[in-house]
Amino acid sequence: MTYDALNDSPVAAVYKDIDTYVQDHLTLDGKFIYTFRDENRWITSCEAHWEKTGELPDSRATRLRMELFGTVEFNEKIFRAKNRKHDEDIKKYFKDRPDDLLVMNICEGDGWEVLCPFLDESIPNKPFPKLNTRGH
Repeated sequence: MTYDALNDSPVAAVYKDIDTYVQDHLTLDGKFIYTFRDENRWITSCEAHWEKTGELPDSRATRLRMELFGTVEFNEKIFRAKNRKHDEDIKKYFKDRPDDLLVMNICEGDGWEVLCPFLDESIPNKPFPKLNTRGH
C-alpha cells in the first residue's frame, strides 16, 4: 500500500522518522506542509475536542496524547508550551531545507496560491476547502 500524504497528530509526533524513511528508502523527495493557526484559537479547539472525546481507554490515541503532550488530560499551560516547542522544532529541523517545508496559515487565508507552487501543481479553479471548522 502506498500513500500520497499523511496528516494530523500522528505525523506531528513522528515527522522526523517519516522524513528519514523517505530519504533512506524511497526515490521521492519528501515534502512537508506545516499548518498552524492562532494559538488562542488552537487552544479553544483543543479544549473542545478533549471535552468531546473525554477520557480514552488505553489506546493508540492515549499513547499519542502522551507522546505529543505528556498528558491525556487537557492542560492549557502544557499544551501552549508543547505547541510553541513543536513550532520551534519544525522550523529548526527544516532550516537548511526550505524547499522541503511549506508553512501555511489556512485560517488567515493561505490556500491554493501558496500550496500549489510548493507541490508543482496547477491552481484548481475551485475554492480552497475548509472543512475542519466548528460546526462541520
